[in-house]
Amino acid sequence: MSWDGLAPRFEWRPSQRHLLELAGHVADGRWHLCAPPGAGKTLIGLELARQVGRPTLALAPTTAIRDQWRASVAQFGADPATFTSDDPAAAVPLRCVTYQLLGNPGEADDELRAAARRLWVAEVATEVGPEAAEARVRATEEGDAKRAGREIGRHVRALRRSLGTGEDVGVPRAQLLGPRTATLVDQLASSGLGTVVLDECHHLLDWWALVVSVLVERLAAAPGGVAVIGLTATLPEPASSREAGNYEGLLGPVDAELHLAALVAEGALAPWRDGVRLVPPAPDEAAFLDRWQGELTTSLDDVLVGEALVTWAVAQISAPTGDDALAGVRPATPDEAAATREVPAGEQAGAGAPIPPATHRSGPGADAVEPVAAEPAAVEPPAERAPKDRLEHWKGKLLDLTMFNRLLNFRETRKTIRLCEHDLAALEDRLQQSGKLRVRSRPTLGEADDPRDLELAAQRTGVDVRAEFLADELRSGRLRAEHDDEDLDARLVEIYRHARTSLEESGANTLYLAVGFLRWFETPESQKPRRAPLLLLPLVIERLSVQEGFRFVLDDAEPRLNQTLLQLLQRDFDLRVDLGEEPPEDEHGVDVAAVLDAFRVAALAMPRWEVVAEACVGFFSFTKYLMWLDLAARDDLLASPVLRHLVQTPGERFEQDQPEVPRGELDDVDPAEIFCPKDADSSQLAAVLAGAAGRTFVLEGPPGTGKSQTITNLIVQALANDKRVLFVAEKRAALEVVQRRLHEVGVAPFALELHSSKSG
Repeated sequence: MSWDGLAPRFEWRPSQRHLLELAGHVADGRWHLCAPPGAGKTLIGLELARQVGRPTLALAPTTAIRDQWRASVAQFGADPATFTSDDPAAAVPLRCVTYQLLGNPGEADDELRAAARRLWVAEVATEVGPEAAEARVRATEEGDAKRAGREIGRHVRALRRSLGTGEDVGVPRAQLLGPRTATLVDQLASSGLGTVVLDECHHLLDWWALVVSVLVERLAAAPGGVAVIGLTATLPEPASSREAGNYEGLLGPVDAELHLAALVAEGALAPWRDGVRLVPPAPDEAAFLDRWQGELTTSLDDVLVGEALVTWAVAQISAPTGDDALAGVRPATPDEAAATREVPAGEQAGAGAPIPPATHRSGPGADAVEPVAAEPAAVEPPAERAPKDRLEHWKGKLLDLTMFNRLLNFRETRKTIRLCEHDLAALEDRLQQSGKLRVRSRPTLGEADDPRDLELAAQRTGVDVRAEFLADELRSGRLRAEHDDEDLDARLVEIYRHARTSLEESGANTLYLAVGFLRWFETPESQKPRRAPLLLLPLVIERLSVQEGFRFVLDDAEPRLNQTLLQLLQRDFDLRVDLGEEPPEDEHGVDVAAVLDAFRVAALAMPRWEVVAEACVGFFSFTKYLMWLDLAARDDLLASPVLRHLVQTPGERFEQDQPEVPRGELDDVDPAEIFCPKDADSSQLAAVLAGAAGRTFVLEGPPGTGKSQTITNLIVQALANDKRVLFVAEKRAALEVVQRRLHEVGVAPFALELHSSKSG
């Protein structure tokens, strides 16, 4: 299997043809393209790889872009399932992987520090000799740890810089990658790759640039060399000369840049082709829309209802024509006439002046441009979902990965309490041991000393006064919050009321203590950090009395890892946190340090991401995630006839083997076979008999039509037929109504109240 025999099954746009002409030298080395979204960079990259005709590695920043590369080979006549793979070791013409697969800098810390120490010793040896240098370095490490850390850090930075620039620092570069990354580079370098495509290459500033440069260097030294293709929509903005050197050393200057205006002119800019998720507006956004909708309505009323429309319509109807239309029009002055020009037919039609599609940035003919004609873009109607896609669509709606989900974008409200900087591991241990904690307001100057003097006191005595104070409070069963007395009391009341209402309505406790947060960004360019909790401990809030206030009690439910965050990291960033479904445990409960460390290691791969040791009390809902888990973890869903129908043929009638009792034959049913302790009309009786026969149906009815009575009759009929019943409702009140009716008819002893506190 190879690139031979493949060819585009589509027509190239003029701008794309122009770029492919500029890229005629790609087989000789490197080619760097900057083009806006919608320009077809993926197709251009595939065409260049096809022209080179050698095994290709395509690197992308997200799994979505990776999968786009795999799917796009179908437009060249290849089967994505056999022609491509996301396995870097697969023997296929096109391997598509994410940059995250290359590892993260944390994996190479030990190797980098060991190499940095050797360089430090060699530097000292130029002054005192090898043996004395080792002794001096060791003495510095033992007697002045801070200075030793600075020296090691200086040489670590030099080593990282050398990876991207190729600078010789006396240490083999492969030794600095870490064992897993080095093994992967060896595997790729020996697999016969001839082309490396770097999609969204503006990400290649730091660690990924360093690893890719080592891989490219290895491939370039192999027979046949390597062609490197860099594609990006946004040129990077390096934060340092080292990052700039990494990027320039890997890709060089931009060879061609496609102008956004050219895509607009040829009608080829198509951002609507991207996937779009519609979400409800935020409160401030909704207020903005309401305000402008009101102003728009007022303006339209003024125009359509007032005299303005009538005046304008009369003027249009009675507008002069022919020679009369020229009455009162003066001739142009000489200056005005000189400033005018004849408009070509193309511009009269709205195309405007011809716009160059691309600029050639290097080599002969730099900055030469060619005009292109406009070609309208074709709009295709959306295709009907296949059964597999329908199931994925359901799962996508249940797994809320939008920024409206507090598990991904936690924002403080009046129903949250931010705690002081307690030791998180000690906080969890204390909560597990005692089971309950009181919350008090932030320390005042008389309790924890003036914060302005804390740093001086710590330097003078070696004791962190605030940390010791908070530790003493925790040992006494008290938490300290970053709120004053009045604010904390108001928040506790809000939390108590909301927790009680939520429990009464749904029967589920949604109050948690969030331990540790991931500070992350949606894109490398984003300036708005998001905060996602890492570990959640279930809490119950109790009101002791008006004078004594509130306390938090650890609930019987199990602690939870933020699985929604784990799914987001894996889906959008190809990051896998080394944790299972359940949080790791220590002798007291959850091993908080292990949880935070696992997320810290994963965050090393993403610039600006960090794990923050903070704790907050707030409300979090896992209901939709648990429903998503039911779908994601069940391979036997289609074994159910009902689910198979909903997935495969939802628009057709559901055929069942069980017979339906016609309304006209209800009187013929033997009364001895009917167990309806509650009154039932003909439609309700038909529903009871349909349920007894094992039919699947949906019973609809407005409020007050006896649905709870029918449910009671359905349950009693099933019990009489020696069947077991699971009754599920969204609201706890609905469960209690049916339970009360079962008690009225004498079958309450057969019912187990799973929603009740008595069920524990």
